[in-house]
Amino acid sequence: MGGAGHGLEELQVQLHMVDFNETLWEIDEHTKAKHTILDKYLKAWFPILSKKSSTLVYIDGFAGPGEYKGGEPGSPIIALKAALEHKHKDKFKKIAFWFIECRDDRCEHLRNKIASLGDLPSNFHVEVTCGRFDEELSKILDELEREGASLNPTFCFVDPFGYTETGGPKILGKILKFPKCEVLLTYMVGFMDRGAYDPDKCKTICREWDFSEEDINKIINTKSMESREMQWIDALKNKLIKASGSDLRHLAFCVKGYNNRTLYYLVYFTKHIKGIEVMKEAMFKTGKTGQYKFSDYNFKQTNLLDYSNELWQNECADIIYEHFRGSIQKTEDVKNWVILETPYIWRSGILIKLEEEGKITRVIGRPRRFTYPDNAYIEFK
Repeated sequence: MGGAGHGLEELQVQLHMVDFNETLWEIDEHTKAKHTILDKYLKAWFPILSKKSSTLVYIDGFAGPGEYKGGEPGSPIIALKAALEHKHKDKFKKIAFWFIECRDDRCEHLRNKIASLGDLPSNFHVEVTCGRFDEELSKILDELEREGASLNPTFCFVDPFGYTETGGPKILGKILKFPKCEVLLTYMVGFMDRGAYDPDKCKTICREWDFSEEDINKIINTKSMESREMQWIDALKNKLIKASGSDLRHLAFCVKGYNNRTLYYLVYFTKHIKGIEVMKEAMFKTGKTGQYKFSDYNFKQTNLLDYSNELWQNECADIIYEHFRGSIQKTEDVKNWVILETPYIWRSGILIKLEEEGKITRVIGRPRRFTYPDNAYIEFK
């Protein structure tokens, strides 16, 4: 996480006055959990995309110095090690790592930190750019557009301190316009929601995220805080769909401060169901620590699903049955519905529970009881 921006002062208060103005600062528990999600996802993303792509690109838009005061690794080092220490690293082709950081002192520290890793494999190409994320990325995207060229499969991590200098839908939408390109964004919903009542901050928010006065009024006139948060996410999603011209899929994870006020959402955008499945797994494993809660906005509810509660499989089984009761469905279709349309991850144990309860009466095309191949057909009572 790096870069200044609106919301920085409040973020310092929420995180017990961590001094983000120093070259290095203390890491907080929320950042540790966020880095766990990033690490788990990249360890799956690198081998999956390497099978069909000659070059992969990882962009860290607010890279920071590469470590924290206590020596904990920053996101650039986490990304490098996710590839460097992967058991299938010999099968990776070319991976380009582009780290963008606006402060000179942090850029220098990051370069030294990368150098301390020793000689990197010849198929690893690392670049540290000192500049603003939105300006630097805009140059590259404009050049690709002029040349009619495409961006290689890219995972772009956008992790600012505040809610400015991201490029908003204009930049993020251009990334998502390309095939196999994804964005993981720290979206400062809590700070934006409070800032929207201040005329100057509201202008900044609208300018950065391309929101209209009508967009903002719709949000701030909603009484429920959780409903407003979902509307901030929906507004972003709609802007990115329009800017990218793509049918985007998304996930969001809510991050709360010490006083239980929302700090931000970690929002993930992709075009591919496999990406949603893998990111859900990463969020699930991290959510069990209690640091994060999954935002249940896709299922039109206002509660947050806490993965530290093991009863979620019972809840998921009930939702599946209510949706599919009285029908015959292919296992793969049930699985995809759960991944795309509910906040839950997929486990075949959910179907076992339904069969044991008599809510699944027959499964056509399976080798043995309590197995559910993708091409089997399930009859719901």
